[in-house]
Amino acid sequence: MACYVFIGALEIVITSLVLDLIKIEEKAPSESEYYLKVARTVVDIFLHGLARRSAR
Repeated sequence: MACYVFIGALEIVITSLVLDLIKIEEKAPSESEYYLKVARTVVDIFLHGLARRSAR
């Protein structure tokens, strides 16, 4: 299930970029750096979202 969620999140981001639903930030130095930032953000959210929380 986690794999489907991860791939689905990437698909939404890529589809949104292809359909111009998401605009590249003007302050981004280059397109490739922007895509790298998007990829790292998705992976970060995925990994921290699955991280076990400590007992309170």
